[in-house]
Amino acid sequence: MPGSQFIDKAEEHITSVANQFDTLKKAGETIAKAVLDGKKVFIMDRFDIVDAEMVDHPSGLALFRSYKIYGNTMTDGDIFILAAYFPDNEDDRSLVEQARARGAFIITISPKGLLSQSAGLALLNDDSANGVITIPGITGAFCPVSGIINTVLAWSLAAETVSALLAQGVQPTVSWGEYFANSEGKSAEARKRFLSLGY
Repeated sequence: MPGSQFIDKAEEHITSVANQFDTLKKAGETIAKAVLDGKKVFIMDRFDIVDAEMVDHPSGLALFRSYKIYGNTMTDGDIFILAAYFPDNEDDRSLVEQARARGAFIITISPKGLLSQSAGLALLNDDSANGVITIPGITGAFCPVSGIINTVLAWSLAAETVSALLAQGVQPTVSWGEYFANSEGKSAEARKRFLSLGY
């Protein structure tokens, strides 16, 4: 069954993320240090996959900001996380150079290539073919896992960031959804806490 084949392939790709835990840990520690120094963390995804998942997401870290909305506030020492689906897209590379010119530390989530090589830290997605199954009658591979893997890497990075902050005795703010049971008012409380602390 094609659906089962896709799930198997997605599981293979997710499992491959496990060999990047050292980089994930280092990236989480880098973000934690920047945040504790009063710096900001921006996320950008030209296709609105990872940033939609990470920014203002219930049960996510409040410290992740949308580069598309707040990028003009980026300053020296901030963190720029760029999720991309191609190894050397000119638009993605231009975004990296813009952030670097503002003094940001660059973390990429992308296939290996020129983009990842230009990053301070690179988390790698090996689905550069952007399709994992083939079926007779359909030309070429389809059903990509690139968005799934980039999101898995981003959430893993969020988890490592939490671990690094807790190791420093700091509890980061987690965003709430008002639709959670017994959560009335907690979203506003979390937002107020984040704005006062910066994390």
